[in-house]
Amino acid sequence: LVATQTTISQMQSTLARSQQGQTDSSSAVAALTQQFQWIANCSAQGKLTGLNGQCVSTTSSCSGGSSSSSSGASLTCSGSDGLGAPVAPVCMPGFAPMSSTLTTCSGNAAATPTTFNCQAVNCPALSQGINVPSGCKCLLGISGTVVATNSTPYYASSCMHVSCPTNTSGSNIYSGCVCNPGFTGTVTSLPTSPFFAHNCTPVACPAFSTGTNVIAGCTCNAGYSGSVTASSVFPFYVNTCAPVACPASPSGTDVVSGCSCNAGFSGGVISLINIPPYYLGSCNVVLCPGNSSGYNVAAGCTCNPQFYGFVTATRTPPYYVSN
Repeated sequence: LVATQTTISQMQSTLARSQQGQTDSSSAVAALTQQFQWIANCSAQGKLTGLNGQCVSTTSSCSGGSSSSSSGASLTCSGSDGLGAPVAPVCMPGFAPMSSTLTTCSGNAAATPTTFNCQAVNCPALSQGINVPSGCKCLLGISGTVVATNSTPYYASSCMHVSCPTNTSGSNIYSGCVCNPGFTGTVTSLPTSPFFAHNCTPVACPAFSTGTNVIAGCTCNAGYSGSVTASSVFPFYVNTCAPVACPASPSGTDVVSGCSCNAGFSGGVISLINIPPYYLGSCNVVLCPGNSSGYNVAAGCTCNPQFYGFVTATRTPPYYVSN
């Protein structure tokens, strides 16, 4: 009954997925039809159905070499273990005794029969399958195996979580791992060792910066101020590199596109660098020429008394014209 209910649930899930285009509907129906044929065949023999259609016997035995009689999954043991104690039930590996009943016969322990049923044990935590006798497999992304035994809990399970791989973070593969900040890629679960696949790789340095990659470190280009830091969201970095504005007196948009000294100033932005103020050079005031007076050429110069003419600021040496 458990196997049938499980198969029905699997069929409903598989058909739903096929309607969503995730599986081929014809192959899904064929596989489920085969499972029902396996169940019908094994049920007719009074046995459980294994993972690949093999029939799993539920026949049990009595300990101490006592006599027994069985019917289906039920077994009656008679006699003692030689020490005056009633015989104990022994189920097949993966089955647990249940519904044990004891019938007292005039206080004679040796003649006390024990009747019990053997029930298939469910698959343990971190595994999946119909039950232990039919076969359990560790969940996707979980390492280990499940083996049926004769003693409680009637299985030996080594299913355990797998840690997230290098350059990723998270609790474990089963719960989910993501690439570390500054890396791009994915981590997926696998049924076989190492139980995961991942392609997390460092992101290349973005525009206006230089370096091997974001993890190794990126530096803003000369003439740019800002920084590049790793991020866990696309594009997996934060880039604030921006051109530095032209300083006071020069004219232009920024030092990268070019700055020039205003008329009446000498000098200029000579070269770009990677440290503040991100450029070298300056614009210097030009003093008023001879026979003229004033603060400087840019501020304005006038001819001295007894002289006439004018002083005009220019962008080329000597940065003024005087007559």
